[in-house]
Amino acid sequence: MSRSCGYFGRAGTLSILFLWSVGAYSIESTITFDNKSGELAQVVLVGPSRPSTEVPDQQSATVSVGPGEYFFLVRYGTDPGKYRYGRGDPFSVKQTDFEADAITVTLHGVSDGNYRIRDSSNNEFEDALATAQQRAENTGAADVSENRSGHDGGLEGKFVYVGGLEGRFVWPDNSPVENCKVKLVNKIEEYEIPAYLGADYKVKRWRIARDAVIKDAQVNETGGFAFDGPMPGECFLFFKAQGFSVEGRRWVELEDGWFYEDTTPSVIVYIYGAKPNPPAHSIEPGTLTKLADFVLVHSLTMEDKPVALAAKAGVFRFAWPGMKAAGSSRITIRHDDYSGTLDHPEYATHDVDGNTYETSAKSPLYPGKHSYRVEVVTPALHVYAESVWTSFVVPGDVFSFSVSTDESDPTGRTLKWEASSAVKAIRVLSEAGTFNQVFNERSVQLPVSDGYRTWLVSPVDAQSDDLIPGWTVNFWQPETKVEK
Repeated sequence: MSRSCGYFGRAGTLSILFLWSVGAYSIESTITFDNKSGELAQVVLVGPSRPSTEVPDQQSATVSVGPGEYFFLVRYGTDPGKYRYGRGDPFSVKQTDFEADAITVTLHGVSDGNYRIRDSSNNEFEDALATAQQRAENTGAADVSENRSGHDGGLEGKFVYVGGLEGRFVWPDNSPVENCKVKLVNKIEEYEIPAYLGADYKVKRWRIARDAVIKDAQVNETGGFAFDGPMPGECFLFFKAQGFSVEGRRWVELEDGWFYEDTTPSVIVYIYGAKPNPPAHSIEPGTLTKLADFVLVHSLTMEDKPVALAAKAGVFRFAWPGMKAAGSSRITIRHDDYSGTLDHPEYATHDVDGNTYETSAKSPLYPGKHSYRVEVVTPALHVYAESVWTSFVVPGDVFSFSVSTDESDPTGRTLKWEASSAVKAIRVLSEAGTFNQVFNERSVQLPVSDGYRTWLVSPVDAQSDDLIPGWTVNFWQPETKVEK
């Protein structure tokens, strides 16, 4: 782009080049004087920076300057008796952390161009030159960075873009996330902490490096954010928002409430306490990188514990806050004292129209420690809000039942079972249904297997002689090929 104005007397051409940069790697604003006058030119710049430079005919010289308002004085010629003087109109030099001006002024000996240079005098020029020379002496260095070269010179202004990064934070209904802060850094570092396994075990964590270049942004009314001219190469994105859930999701806390996205495959399992690598975003020079929307889920706060219904042991009523999303809910209940999968209708996920759920009196919950979690979904079945796992206790004697292989039997045919006093025997059923037998003994020898075989082992109630529903264990028997 270029700035233009009318002219009279001698004239020049002014072109502006905008350069983008980043933080600690910022570039300086420059003014280049391109001499097309046919004579030697001595230029003195007047403004916050006051460099002076000599520009031979058909060459150019570049000076580094700070931001502010400037004009310049020029003297043409080599014979003091024939010097000609000019004064350029004022112009602005702009500079921020991310951009700087690169201005080129073409000096013409006659009226030619789009930038006005008025007549000046010897006194005005000499006073400005003396001031510039005095400042250079006081600072111990000239206030100029020169770069002279032969130059035919075009008059075109250019806009050079280093690169950009933008994205959005939204809720599942595509409404914007408010009060969300975003941080972009160019360097992170790894450190280790003791794992829960003991002092000899370490797990890795991540933090922002002390010498990192950091840029901050606040999302706008659409949930969008943008970083203009970020550091080329790898950079890392972190965010801080209110009222969103990390339960069962892909968000990992870095430090001090800042989170990042976990993009590692779900098959990778981390030791408790370890954290995955923050994903790196690569910024290509001259391109705008647009990230996929970051979809956050509302946090659903469970303020009350489930209510045990009177005269119905193991029957509970659950309630949770209603949400503005016009959809249904899902509640999942689990028994925390049992590590297996319970074949019981209540230990599952239930779809609910509304914000309450009551367990069935026909299938009461077993005594022991429990937890539950609620999800509110949109009509499109996207999770709109979710709670953390909330614990509660069903009173009564905790029932236990477990099955294992007797390691003293090399054939693998012997299983052992343990249970609480509510169990007096077990029923062993082959997966094909061809073997079905009840055993009172705590050690049971299975038939010879010519291949891998699965057995369904169920406890028998000590009071009713019936199978206790929901506590069937799938027992896997290896190949034996040995009769005993």
